[in-house]
Amino acid sequence: MACLLVAYLLLRWILINPLQGLTRQLQTSFASQEVGRLELPSPDGGELGTLVYWFNQRSRQLEKLLRRRDEDQVALLGAKRAAETATQA
Repeated sequence: MACLLVAYLLLRWILINPLQGLTRQLQTSFASQEVGRLELPSPDGGELGTLVYWFNQRSRQLEKLLRRRDEDQVALLGAKRAAETATQA
């Protein structure tokens, strides 16, 4: 019985607590409705650290794409106005 208790506590300490922490951080980030980079602090190594690393990489990539989209929309709007002005002249 003591062995099961120790195993449970180790599992909770190694896996469940870090996962719950990451889940809380994600919930807080999404609840804030803040637009921008969603990045998680990386736990110490291991599989969770690798998962967080790749999540953050993807978050950075998406942020760059959103920024580029916004720049392209501004450029497109400027070109549209220039075309409309040229057509009216």
